[in-house]
Parts: sequence; C-alpha cells; structure tokens
Amino acid sequence: MRGTRPARLLGLVALLTAAGAGELRGQADELVVEPLGLLRAGLRVEPDSSPRNTSFEIFDARLGVQGGFGTLLEYMLHAGFNTVDDEFRLLDAVVSITPIPEFGVNVGQFKAPFSMEELLFRPDIQYESRAQAVNAIAPARQIGASVSGAFFEERLDYEVGLFNGNGESLENDNNSFLYGGRVQFNTIGPLNFRDEFVLQVGGNVAFSRDSDVDLALMGRLDPAEGDLAEYSGDRLLWGLDLHTSYQGFFLDAEFLRAELEPEPEEGPVFSTSTAQGGYLQVGYQFLSGFVEGLIRYDAFEPIGEEDRDFLLVGANLYAGYNYRVEAQYVIGLHDSAPSPELADGQFILFLQLRI
Repeated sequence: MRGTRPARLLGLVALLTAAGAGELRGQADELVVEPLGLLRAGLRVEPDSSPRNTSFEIFDARLGVQGGFGTLLEYMLHAGFNTVDDEFRLLDAVVSITPIPEFGVNVGQFKAPFSMEELLFRPDIQYESRAQAVNAIAPARQIGASVSGAFFEERLDYEVGLFNGNGESLENDNNSFLYGGRVQFNTIGPLNFRDEFVLQVGGNVAFSRDSDVDLALMGRLDPAEGDLAEYSGDRLLWGLDLHTSYQGFFLDAEFLRAELEPEPEEGPVFSTSTAQGGYLQVGYQFLSGFVEGLIRYDAFEPIGEEDRDFLLVGANLYAGYNYRVEAQYVIGLHDSAPSPELADGQFILFLQLRI
C-alpha cells in the first residue's frame, strides 16, 4: 500500500492515543487506553560454532497502547527498541472497525493473517524466538488492509487482506500487492480452561509478485538467479497448523512452505525454488500452570543450503501474568549448521516482564 493513506492512518492512531491518554476504562462510549509493555533480558551462552557471542543482552523492549471506543472501534499503537540500530521502530499501528462479529475492517500496519505462531503476541511464544520456518516464511508485519470475522460463537475465525508485500516499508514499487488469508476453527472458542479438551486447526495462504524484497532468511539462490535479499519474482506461501490441549498437556504443530519463481531482468525465467519447514512441540503445565516443561522439534529446509534440524528443551516459571523466567537448551541434529537464531549447545536464560 502506497501514497499518503498509511501515513494518515498512523497519524490518526497517534491522535486517538493522545486524545485519550487521560481516560480510564469506563462507559461504553468512552475512549479506552490501556498500556502495553514488554521487557525480555537475560543471558545467552553460545557455543564455539555459533556466529554470535556469549553475552547478557536485551532480547525485547517494547512500549505501546491499545484500546477502543465503545464496541465498534479498536486500535493498537506499538513500538519496539532495536538494539542493533539503537532506536525505537514502529511495530503496530492499526485501527479496527467491527460493526458485527462476522465482519470487521482492519487498516494500518499489522501482521498479515499467516501462521499460527507468527500471530501470537511476542510475550506469548514459549521460547525466546519463533520457529525457523515461521521467521523465514511468514510475511509478518505489513502495511495494508484486511477484513475479518467470526462465526459459530467465535469458533470459526477468518481474515483476508491485501498488503504492500515489502514488510514495514511504505513503498510499493511494482504496484503489486501481497494477498493473504487465514481460516481457523477451535472447538471451544476464544476462551478455554485447563480442564477442557481443545482442538484447533488452521490454514493460510498468500501470494505476491515481488520486486526487490528481502527474503534472505529463506536461503540462497544460485548466483545466476539473483540474491534473495533483493528478490524479484512470484512468491506463493501456504501452511497448515494444529493445536490441542487438555488438563495442562498441550501439543502444537505447524508446517509452512514457500515456492519462489525468480524473474531476473534479463534471461529466462528459472524453475521454482522451495523453502519449507515446521515444528512439533509438546509440553505440560503443572502446579496450576505456574510451571511449564516443553520440548520442540524445529526443522527447516532453506533454499540452496543444508537442512537445519534442532531439538529445543525448555522450562518456564510463571509468576502470574506479568512475570516469567525461562531456560532453554538447543541440541543440533544431523550435524546442522547454526541458524540465525539457533546453534547446537546454545543455552538461554531470561526474565520476561509484561504489562
């Protein structure tokens, strides 16, 4: 999405936030402003094979507000601190209007409806980072618009939209969009308790005709086909996912696949290249959910590189909603080379604070 419309939208969200900064939750016709905050910091111990160094670091630092006006309008304004550039960057700036539960409109910068784990709020993911395939394939935050809704007492959710396809950039040089959608069915609905059996299945698909888009996390093309950090061509993404839980036990599984058809400026169109992967995660919460143990198999097949398979063992200690301590250890399988996030023998211990 290009032009001044996204900028005007971001300005609208900022004005709404400033106007309601002093308001508290009250009557249905009052502007509601609720703070958002996240701090994740701790120790990262890296093996000799890793390109990263052992260090104490801040993994995430985020601030924002969310709320709404009555039952019709909701908004979120959310920024995060980038430790590489030493500056804050805008993450979410979205306005949602939902006249009826079955149909609503979302406009701004927000996550495209793709991937169960990608759509989880950062403090709700159960390891320090998302799975390899999710980080590499999911479109993540985009500027655009979508329609969404829920049926059957909010058990069936859908969302479809069009986005600029260039991530958080306002530019859209080739006048083409990323089209995507997701549908999800949950046997319980949005609210469930530990003693209930929950089964959820979901699927998503997206397509884009790209020009100079950074897809470097997907791997490396042959030199004649170009660089995935500046990819041009067709991009087809799809995936399936599953979640189930009962009395503290849970299982999550997701598979994602990307099919790229590069289109160099000169020469023939090359055959489709694929990147795919996913994860299978099981865990158990005990002591009324305050302690959680989990294990994850995380596999990814990048383009033009060796497959990367890891086993992650983790434990979480929750002190209510606001505090969490996590430890995780990574085991590389099949002599897997380090990924941008994982390496054989890596150990992470961090504290999470959220509001």
